[in-house]
Amino acid sequence: MEVVETMGCGDAFMAGIIYRLYNIGRNDLDSVDVNTLEDIGRFSNAMAALVATRYGASISMPTMDEVQEMLQRR
Repeated sequence: MEVVETMGCGDAFMAGIIYRLYNIGRNDLDSVDVNTLEDIGRFSNAMAALVATRYGASISMPTMDEVQEMLQRR
């Protein structure tokens, strides 16, 4: 994977964290374990890495399918 621009990587990383935490649900946040946190980190890193391979910020955000495909390859 070649980095072409890092604009938007931090936004993508935080979006991944927020997305995953939101899907856990408010009532279950107190019981999040280390494995779940690691999964959230991997997901968020995959989003940021995909953004780094593209030009532009908001237009470079990956789709869910792209993130899942990257996670499966790694």
